[in-house]
Amino acid sequence: MSTTPLQQQLAAFEQQRAGFWERVTGTAGLVQGDQLLLQALQVISQQLSDLPAAVQGKGAGAPGLSGVAAPLDISLSFPLDPERLNELLAVVPELRGYIADSVVQFATAVPANSSVTISIPRPPGYVAILMAPLQFDGTYVGANVTAQVSVDGNNVIGPQGFVIGPSGGIVAGQYTVAQTTGVQIVLTNPSATAATIYFFGQVRVMSQPFYQNVYAPLHSASYRAVKAAFGITF
Repeated sequence: MSTTPLQQQLAAFEQQRAGFWERVTGTAGLVQGDQLLLQALQVISQQLSDLPAAVQGKGAGAPGLSGVAAPLDISLSFPLDPERLNELLAVVPELRGYIADSVVQFATAVPANSSVTISIPRPPGYVAILMAPLQFDGTYVGANVTAQVSVDGNNVIGPQGFVIGPSGGIVAGQYTVAQTTGVQIVLTNPSATAATIYFFGQVRVMSQPFYQNVYAPLHSASYRAVKAAFGITF
């Protein structure tokens, strides 16, 4: 019956473990005291000296420690969530000039019984990313002004709207990327009193080539790693 490479490596390791005391002491029995300690240290030292060759895998099928085949390819996978990825990009000196942050706040008057639409296009040649919760504040909370928000036509706050009140921030839409039309905000005031609404947003912009060649592939690689780890087939 044939065995898999993993089974072969496990068998080789078992042989190594079974013969440990013979190699340490030169005999099937135990040596007491300092002699045992010195001989054990000698074996550990030898194995440590063999480690670089085992890790590098010199040649095809290169032997590793004590005859166990060493891996010839080593890969590293570290999924990044959007927050960690954006924090990493912000502190890398080599990326200055590819990304830039901007904080915006403006006031909009919303007359009684009317709606106001605000469009914030992305800068030409760049994509824009919402980096923090959107925040709305109003001079007259009792007006029950609602806000609807979409990014590239996709709802962040749907048609039901968000009633602007003392709660302030809205986490929905954070890290959403605007690649085409940008952000659109619709403010609706159903009351008989005019209200002024203050909008606060924190945005990161990056060049489209950087987004396509670096940012998006990093997110896609993280997603593929998570899919593989959990066996997701979607």
